[in-house]
Amino acid sequence: MPLNNRVCPDIILKYDMLQFQDDSQPPGNTSPAITKRGNRLVFEFIERTGYILYALGEHRKSDENIPLLVHVLRNQLTWIEELLRIFPSAGIIFPDPIIAQLKEVLSEHSGKYIERRS
Repeated sequence: MPLNNRVCPDIILKYDMLQFQDDSQPPGNTSPAITKRGNRLVFEFIERTGYILYALGEHRKSDENIPLLVHVLRNQLTWIEELLRIFPSAGIIFPDPIIAQLKEVLSEHSGKYIERRS
């Protein structure tokens, strides 16, 4: 199943909107260690989302870029799902239907585009 044409623009718009939300900051008198961990996890979410956005953008340019998308999803989607459990508000970027579409891409290409190390 090809990705919905709206997936990439929707994710980019929601990704931009998330930058202006402040619920990623822990409430009140939180220790610096917890705040530092929270900041690290927010950065990790943004970084991993960036990888997925890049791969989606390249796939939109050409179907020949599906190996890139599959490779990135294999490496990032599980982490994104874990981070969504920590930051549920980030689900605005990756709502369940989007996650399902991305998993379907992986399912369709199961066993293909596997990196082999020499």
